[in-house]
Amino acid sequence: MKRNQRSGFTLLETMIALAILAGALVGTLAGFIDAGVQLKEAPMRNTKAILLDAKVQRLLLTNKAELTFSPVPHARAPRCPTGLTVGR
Repeated sequence: MKRNQRSGFTLLETMIALAILAGALVGTLAGFIDAGVQLKEAPMRNTKAILLDAKVQRLLLTNKAELTFSPVPHARAPRCPTGLTVGR
């Protein structure tokens, strides 16, 4: 009986298959970690979206004529440094 027929996988084929499986496992774990982070941040994002929507609704409901005549808070007139004159 001759045993020249090859049966099974070579070491190289097994190592390549294991490398592919390891890459898939790393990708899956990264996906789970990212999903956990997104799940943790979801309530804060939802709250921010609700507050932003409320602010937009207030802006849409305000009388736009009143906005043109109201002074801007925290606005100051520009000052010149001492010793300099304006217009020269």
